[in-house]
Amino acid sequence: KKDAEKKDAEKKDDQKVGNKEQETKEDGKPAEARRNLVANPRFEEKGVTGPKGWGMVGLAQGGQEVDGLTSFWVKEGPDGSWCLKYDTDVNLDEAKARWEEVRKGGTSPARPKSPTKSPFYDTVAGNDGVNLLGEEIAVKPGMAYDIEADLKTTGTTGYLFVRGYGEVRGERRVLFKYQRNLDESLPGFKTGEWFHVKERNTFHPTRKTPLVRWIRVSLYAYWPPGNVWFDNVDVHEN
Repeated sequence: KKDAEKKDAEKKDDQKVGNKEQETKEDGKPAEARRNLVANPRFEEKGVTGPKGWGMVGLAQGGQEVDGLTSFWVKEGPDGSWCLKYDTDVNLDEAKARWEEVRKGGTSPARPKSPTKSPFYDTVAGNDGVNLLGEEIAVKPGMAYDIEADLKTTGTTGYLFVRGYGEVRGERRVLFKYQRNLDESLPGFKTGEWFHVKERNTFHPTRKTPLVRWIRVSLYAYWPPGNVWFDNVDVHEN
């Protein structure tokens, strides 16, 4: 009887191992190959005033990650979790003044925005847009990558950008760019509702630009004026 119970227990253990191995595979690839390469992809880890590892171009060391005027760190994710929120309906001059404060390391709260007027060409939406970048990701020569994310928009369009960097004559430069528009052109997309970009968005940073060594995810929004939320950003090897 004891031998039978032992064999039954071993059989159950084997089944657990088999199930675990099955769970580690997706699209026929080991879980390791699907590992998310983005640092703080769910925006849960706190930095100074926003999600650690995300910030605007030229952000001062130790400065705040979001500016509190055009970009925000809020608990408005798909399940009430932390996410990034953008507002492109902000006067451009006010936004630039705020960005300069943030780039210099300022951490004071932003002043309330002024009302904007049609045709809105003097807003952030009609000019620079709002853009936060993640930390650098080292890439492998010849490797293809997929990018996914959750987003919600009201009035504006969200974009997933990937920038590829490499050294040219001793200077780091942007050598590669990938863009994915996130709007009503996507099947199942509805304004005001969270949407997961689940279809593969494959990019090849070194195929035509072999000098690329690093990439950074860029979450972007501009025209027309409105809000966009980003969450659950995922970059993995294809």
